Amino acid sequence: MGDFPKADQFLGAAAESESQVPTSMRSHVLVSRGRALWNLGFPDQALALTREAVTLCEDADDRYTYCSVLQWAGLNYFNCGDMASAEDQFRKALNLGNERGFPQIVSTNTMLLGLVSASCGQVQAGLDQLRRGTEVFDASSAATKLVPPRIGLTLALVYELAGRPEEAFAALIPAIEAAEQSGAEAGLAVMHALKGRLLDGKSNSAEAEKSFLLQSKLHIVRSRNRLSCVRR
Repeated sequence: MGDFPKADQFLGAAAESESQVPTSMRSHVLVSRGRALWNLGFPDQALALTREAVTLCEDADDRYTYCSVLQWAGLNYFNCGDMASAEDQFRKALNLGNERGFPQIVSTNTMLLGLVSASCGQVQAGLDQLRRGTEVFDASSAATKLVPPRIGLTLALVYELAGRPEEAFAALIPAIEAAEQSGAEAGLAVMHALKGRLLDGKSNSAEAEKSFLLQSKLHIVRSRNRLSCVRR
């Protein structure tokens, strides 16, 4: 929901309850807290928790949670600009997902690998991975017509990097609507920034300005959250 100070508070308390929390779940707590801390402006702490989470979960019996930890670790590395480590985590999650038969893990991490490839300038490889991930998602028994906002954003970012703005826009708008309706506001600033760029590319400066203003408002709230954490 984008309330990162409160997330940090509760996840910190959960991480300290080591004797009461299974290893795999504690790993998920740590990597999730890393995400919260990155959003609050503490990338070094975020990466330290991410590395601890992955190491802690390596030998855990819960392989699905391990896949999930790898996926979120990859996102933390991606957000911090470490593309090599992000790719490594996504690929490990993908391989284990294939091995254990976790279609949602396979589809999501294939798309995320596409995002890494496109971000590194390998646009065609990114599009190919995006297509494969989408096919797995569509074929999965767990797939529904409702695409999670984070997947819609991933699709839109890859299409933007590939110079396909219409497809980017088509993937982005439902993602924004789903995020707003569900209250999952954590990625809305990025979504509105992307929407603004796409609208600006269509020479629709008035609507682009509205999107950039929404992004700015969300960033102001996030900046206040960071200040409250620094003061704590």
